Amino acid sequence: MAAAPPRTHRTLESHDLVSYALGFLAPNECYEAAAISKPFARAFQTRTKGMFRIVRRNVGLFRYASRATAMPGGGVVIADYNGGDLKVFSPQGEQVQVLCPFSRDRTDSLQTPAAVAFVGNGTAWVVEAVPSKLVLMRLDETEESRKIKEFNPPGALVYDVAVADDELLVLCSTLGYPFIGKIMVLDKESGEFRREFGHTSEDCAFRGAECMAVDGALVYVAAKYNHAVKIFTHADGVLRKCFGRQGLSDDERRSASPGEFNGPCGIAVGGGQIIVSERAGRRIQVLSLEGEPLQVIRYFEESLEYFGGGLCLEGNRLWCLGPLTDRNHVDVFVRI
Repeated sequence: MAAAPPRTHRTLESHDLVSYALGFLAPNECYEAAAISKPFARAFQTRTKGMFRIVRRNVGLFRYASRATAMPGGGVVIADYNGGDLKVFSPQGEQVQVLCPFSRDRTDSLQTPAAVAFVGNGTAWVVEAVPSKLVLMRLDETEESRKIKEFNPPGALVYDVAVADDELLVLCSTLGYPFIGKIMVLDKESGEFRREFGHTSEDCAFRGAECMAVDGALVYVAAKYNHAVKIFTHADGVLRKCFGRQGLSDDERRSASPGEFNGPCGIAVGGGQIIVSERAGRRIQVLSLEGEPLQVIRYFEESLEYFGGGLCLEGNRLWCLGPLTDRNHVDVFVRI
């Protein structure tokens, strides 16, 4: 009688073990494991429904780009910091256009674009990192100057910008340590200052924030030095929720435990989920709106020692900017 074929113990296909294994494997390692183990492949497909999986890697080529913004008609635009322009990609990850291309012959060219917020009518507010300011730009090529107006917040560095209803939210911080942050609220069209919040009390204060995300009435801030996510209503600046704590690791291949943060630097919100990237942790966490961990995507590649971590949720696609170097790229994930 022929010997029975070896069988995988049922425990190895359990939800807890598969979820644990997925959390400690880089995306390419997950697919390698699934390719050699049918039980793991079946469990992988079943248990990861609704989770993100990578579909394209190393899309584009940028220089120190750290932000991606969803385009109104689909796809994303990436502010190429040292490239001096805005690169547009289709939902499939193909570069289709360059907005405001840099030219040494034009005094209205962008120098160090870092973030974008679309206003409409062919215009967008663009963060210029050096010198730190906000510029309202014409995106269509015309004989007129590209730059319509500028906003220079006194004594502050500008990191991110987002549209919320008829207002413009501008994420800033103090010029030096301890990098106390605040959100300035401007008129979306005119750039006229209206109010500011986020620095009025110890509970509200956040430090080292580089990214924010707007979802309905709420604005979510990734507070890097607080190792937390802080959530405000942008209409009144009231802190509604704060979660997260610093997580440490004794292994450079691992960051904190799920639900803890190690230098959160990027954030995106949508589909009932909060997605946070961690520069020091070199990973992405997917959480519920209450802050409960749902998925961990880890990056172990040596090239991601300086993980950029800028996130953009566009439909069911998640765009994540890779190493913060002069040759960085974006990876594209999709919900299974």
